[in-house]
Amino acid sequence: MVQTGHRFGGSSVAVYYVDGNAGDDGDDGGLSDPWETIAHAFSKVTDGTISHGGEIRIMATGNYTIGTTLAPGWNNIEVLITGANSSGDVDGTQAVLIGNVGGSSPMLNFAAIKGERSMWANLHFDANDNSQHCVESTSNNHYINWVNCRFSQATSHGVNRTGANYWNITKCRFDNNAHNGLQNTSTSYGIIYDCLFDNNGQDGADSGWRETWARSVFYNNGTEGLVCNTSGSRVLDCVFDSNGSDGMIDEGTTIQGLRMNNIFSNNTHYGVNNANNTDCVSFNDLFFNNGSGDFDTGQGQLTALFNYTPGASGYNPMFNDPANFDFTTGPTFEGHGLGLLSPYKLFGSTADDPGINKFVKTETVSVF
Repeated sequence: MVQTGHRFGGSSVAVYYVDGNAGDDGDDGGLSDPWETIAHAFSKVTDGTISHGGEIRIMATGNYTIGTTLAPGWNNIEVLITGANSSGDVDGTQAVLIGNVGGSSPMLNFAAIKGERSMWANLHFDANDNSQHCVESTSNNHYINWVNCRFSQATSHGVNRTGANYWNITKCRFDNNAHNGLQNTSTSYGIIYDCLFDNNGQDGADSGWRETWARSVFYNNGTEGLVCNTSGSRVLDCVFDSNGSDGMIDEGTTIQGLRMNNIFSNNTHYGVNNANNTDCVSFNDLFFNNGSGDFDTGQGQLTALFNYTPGASGYNPMFNDPANFDFTTGPTFEGHGLGLLSPYKLFGSTADDPGINKFVKTETVSVF
């Protein structure tokens, strides 16, 4: 029997389940009789069985080997595709999808004007050093949201986007892909927030213009942490540490961009490499121990730096344990009080996130 849940302001919605071990595509998709394959669940959105507000819960206990590229066939349907625990509850547990499509194919592909208005959450796309990309969008696909997903082990890019989009990406990880964690060759008006780009063979991310990058970490990538066309873009409260070349390449040429409150530390080349005649304002950025210096001014860049002094180069952030993604700054970090971000451990326990369990109720007060 199909379950109902409450989402989107309390409205009752249909919830369907996929269990790669115990499911059967001949059943009706309820919790007690789930479907077996993700592709079958997708077909039920395309044929209208699952409509606006519906949920597909992929139970993490199932086996999901993706041998044929998944391809959403619907458009403009607000559907949630999410991982769930063994009980079918959504609690942040990620369902793992293993790539086995091989060759030049992605695990999940958005064709032109497909999948718009969808949300994807709690999914780990493991390309298994077999699939070209975890996710690919080959055209202008707008308004897609990603929350707590992971994109790893692709033979090329973790996520590859070649069209204009409005994708919002929150609390996601891009790691151990052969080329870039995230590749975007066109305009994007989305927000990338609280994400981790680490240990990719080339860039953590290579971005188009107009995006907002906020409170994200670019760590130990093979070349650049972030290649960013900063024309109309904002890079805010991010950490760029221990990347194989520059912390960030700033390559915008039109429309003023903004960098603010970022830390560029321990990168092999420059903290920021201004690749073009960049029209960008940098406010309150901190640089430490970058091999070629704080920033490259060799391209006739037009960057204006505010509230930055060379003395800031001596401010070692003393991250607690970067190898385990704990970017909490040390207690004697001289940058405290300068308005910089306060990094913390990414993808740790909920107590490590400053937005969760920060305040604990310890007493009650009564007037009676």
